Amino acid sequence: MNTFQNYYREHRSEIDAILLDIDGTVLLGPKVIGNAAQFVNELRENGTPFFFLTNDGNNSRERKCSFLNNCGINATADNIISCADVLSHVTHAENYVGKKFFVLGQVSEPAIQASGIIECKNIEEINECCGILNGEGFYDWRPNLEAALGFLLDNPDAPWLVTNPDSYWPNVRTGKFSVGAGGQARFLQGLLNELGVNSAPRYLGKPYKGIYDYAISKLQTAHPDKKIDLKRIYGIGDYLNSDIKGARMNGLSAVYLLSGVGNMSQLEDTPEEFHPHLIFDRLA
Repeated sequence: MNTFQNYYREHRSEIDAILLDIDGTVLLGPKVIGNAAQFVNELRENGTPFFFLTNDGNNSRERKCSFLNNCGINATADNIISCADVLSHVTHAENYVGKKFFVLGQVSEPAIQASGIIECKNIEEINECCGILNGEGFYDWRPNLEAALGFLLDNPDAPWLVTNPDSYWPNVRTGKFSVGAGGQARFLQGLLNELGVNSAPRYLGKPYKGIYDYAISKLQTAHPDKKIDLKRIYGIGDYLNSDIKGARMNGLSAVYLLSGVGNMSQLEDTPEEFHPHLIFDRLA
């Protein structure tokens, strides 16, 4: 089996830190992939800095950690960085604290509390809001998307934040793909563009810069005596459009795994600048 673990053992001295995706990389639904639990323990034993970097903004870091622990992966909430963690940095920097946002779907409650915004899910109150926040999960799409469409037509310059940019995700309960928050946001943006309104969402998760800046700052805070070279940080995941594109866009070494949604045929339609540096069957 062609695994990153074998590569890591040969090149450990060249690796300053690792940013690990979760779904499709270490977990596939409720099951651990291969020897991922053993590999995480190996990182700890060797003192290699790492974080789990996830576009799951629906579950809190504590809940996401419980999924890992239940599968035998040794992790704490502090090991996890979520796209929803970036929300508080945006809301404080842009002076959105104390303002009401209409929320599509769910965003983890701790992330909402840290952001300081007022969460609104009542369509009747949407005109009292200053902006839109795209979350995830299962909700009644049609009335909510139509309400958001009407709001953005009337307020094209309003802030529009999307925690998870992913278009789709593998639903292990159905064995098929489900539409992600990013897919819903781009559908809404397409409708706005057809109606002559140029309104664009601001994405918080991979592959966008915000989550990587946050992760690198956390690495530097956790290891103040270690000078981190971006090229020596390995971004590992199974999704070309988030994990690999994000690593390449932000100057990291990109490691593509074929253990989740990834497959070699997807590379044919991917610009060369977003190709991975390394490809493996799975993490370990």
